[in-house]
Order: sequence, then C-alpha cells, then structure tokens
Amino acid sequence: MPIIYVKDKPQHIEDEQEISELEKSTDGGVWPILKERPRLLVFGILCTLLWFTLNQMTLTSPLYYSLIFDKEGAILFGQLMTFASISVVLITPVLMRLTSRHCELNSLAMSGVLFVIGYGLVISYANIPMQFFAWFFLAAAEVLLLTKEGVYIANQSPASHRGRISGTLLTIRNIGLMPTYMFMGSFIEDFGYQSAWALIIDASTLAVLSFGLLYLQQKHASQVR
Repeated sequence: MPIIYVKDKPQHIEDEQEISELEKSTDGGVWPILKERPRLLVFGILCTLLWFTLNQMTLTSPLYYSLIFDKEGAILFGQLMTFASISVVLITPVLMRLTSRHCELNSLAMSGVLFVIGYGLVISYANIPMQFFAWFFLAAAEVLLLTKEGVYIANQSPASHRGRISGTLLTIRNIGLMPTYMFMGSFIEDFGYQSAWALIIDASTLAVLSFGLLYLQQKHASQVR
C-alpha cells in the first residue's frame, strides 16, 4: 500500500528544534492554542485572500469571456479549464521540487505573484492564445496554494491538534468566502470588469506583501528563541 511510505515529518526543516517544539503534543482545546499562536489565524486570513483570488478563475473569468468573446466565451472557458487541469497534473512535481527548500510562506507569496501575473495577462491581452498563457500562471499559482497551505498549518500546529486546527481554519476561510460570491456579482454590475480585475489583483498583491511580512516576523521570532 502506498500509504506506508507516508511519514509524519516535514520534507524541509530549516530549524529542527523550533519545528519539534511547535509540533509537540499538548492538551486543551483549539482556541487556547490559536490564542497562543495568533500567527496561524493571520495565516488563515491571508490564505483566504488567495482563495478569493483563485475562485475568480471560475467566477469572474467565465462572465468576462462571455462579454469579450460572446458565444465563443463559454467554449473558451471550457478549454481553459481543461488546459488548467492538465497543467496542474504536469507541473505539480516540478513545482514541488523547485520549492522543496523554500519556506511555505515564501511559496505562498510566489503563488500570489503568479496570480497577479496571470490575471494581469487576462485583462491586458484580449486574444485567445494569450489566455492560455495566462492560465498556465494561474494553474501554477493554484498548485502552490493547495500544496503549501496544509504543510504550513501542519508544521505550525501541535501533532495532537493538527486536524482540529486545520478544520477550524478551513471553516473560518469558507465563512469568509461565502459573501464574496454575491459581492463580486454586485461589484461587477456596479463598477464593471476592469475595476473588478483591479480589485482581484489588489487582493493578491496584499496577500503577497503580508506573507512577506509574516515570514520576516516568523524569522525574527525564531532568532529570538
């Protein structure tokens, strides 16, 4: 069975003593642990920003393509979704190898950068070949978000509470994302697609900068210890 090869150990440990201390089992509920580690809550909020950005691939994009390419927009969106799915399968091993020695926070910041590049290309070049090129960047951003988010939470959580903390942060994220679907529809109707794309790119940029600050804070905290 392949599962026997899965080990409960991070692939890359920059500071083994710090990681073991953070992952040490403890008693108590989830909220006292999150209170002691507010970094996890901040991390969850920043990931929510990236998930908001990611969701626009299936929310704002098809509406935008229907406007730009008329009846061909729906066909193009289906082709792009297929292209993105294939790209995710092909580039995941490559990205995992390239980022294996990088902190998860830096990888998530890179995910935000890729979202900015991808959506920037979507709105800057209204031709079909460029849309495929843009969606390659979006697919790469999606891979980094989906793979690195869980790794960071696991590395920063006590081994006894990983599942509960992950579930709590997932619930907070989903609650935060729920109103964004109605919000984006109303925003597009009131302000148009250019403003909507600007908002999406700004949200991703904010996440990039915030992940960088969180990384610096975490690095400083580890040096103090």
